[in-house]
Amino acid sequence: MGASCVIYEHRHAFSHEERTLFTAMSGMVAQAMERARLYDAEHRRAQELQRGLLPRCLPALPAVTASARYQPAGDDTVADGDWYDVIPLSAEQVALVVGDVMGHGVSEAVTMGRLRTAGHTLADLEQPLDELFFHLNDIVSGLGDGFYATCLCIVYDPVSRMCQAITAGHPPPVILRPDGTSYFPDLPVNPPLGAATPPFDTAEFSMPDGAIPRSTPTVSSNPADWTSPRAWAASPATFAPPTFR
Repeated sequence: MGASCVIYEHRHAFSHEERTLFTAMSGMVAQAMERARLYDAEHRRAQELQRGLLPRCLPALPAVTASARYQPAGDDTVADGDWYDVIPLSAEQVALVVGDVMGHGVSEAVTMGRLRTAGHTLADLEQPLDELFFHLNDIVSGLGDGFYATCLCIVYDPVSRMCQAITAGHPPPVILRPDGTSYFPDLPVNPPLGAATPPFDTAEFSMPDGAIPRSTPTVSSNPADWTSPRAWAASPATFAPPTFR
């Protein structure tokens, strides 16, 4: 129930045309307010779903210290498809995964949950990185046109201090050295999941002693930016996903 009030400075009798106009205006305002209420409710559900699908805590690992911080860049009520994970592997290796489903809302949060679950399951099977991304690409491609996701995965071996990495349309990691300087490892650029045609190119690089890799799940909606890692790296961070040392 609701009411609208129109005030005149002097006494006024509404004509039939005015009554028709104000009745129509009141109906349009009521519909707009109802749509806004439903929109807010959907985003609250999406936010709760996204927070529930992200890791509640990171695993304690013998050779790696991992940390993560969720910090939305904009309105805290707007949920999207950002996700991250730290997955223990055999021989004290660890997989660092971070990604972003393009868009905002419940469907993006659900897709994020599917990708995170699939990635965790496939990583537990210790499949090669290119095969893991082949399956993730199939999941996103099966959702139909207009669905895209970026993903970066780094498998770190603390014994050899070597990293094997693959990125699908995602910003490359920034390697922070102990002296405060940083650099971007040279990674091949693959299109985002859903737009890629396997196989995916992988790369290896060494991790300097005491260095920390860091990444952010930013993604541009402009396909022209998908081949510009430096542009991605300069984008505003949505949250600080896992780093490890």
